[in-house]
Amino acid sequence: TIRVGHLLYLEIVFVVNNNFSNKAGCPSSVCLFDKSSNHLTLIPFVRQHVFYKTQVNYKKIVNAELILLTRDVSVLETASLVGMPNMASFYKIFYKYIQCSPKEFRKKLL
Repeated sequence: TIRVGHLLYLEIVFVVNNNFSNKAGCPSSVCLFDKSSNHLTLIPFVRQHVFYKTQVNYKKIVNAELILLTRDVSVLETASLVGMPNMASFYKIFYKYIQCSPKEFRKKLL
């Protein structure tokens, strides 16, 4: 059963890495793995001590950094491109990981 758990974990990591900007939240991923949302969120936590949603948000913020530095698009468009249409939530999560707003981040590094 450990091997099956490891394969399931690898599949979850693959989904997070490839679908993070497509709103790959827990409810939409549950149907891919035939597991309950509770079970799905606990698997990455047991393996890496990081929750599923935290992994997805981290990937979105890393992608947002790349977009802010390489493209000439607004912060609103950037949030939408990474799958976070709610600006308040985007700013809050961005600040949590980067310790500055997206606009300040762009000014600092450009």
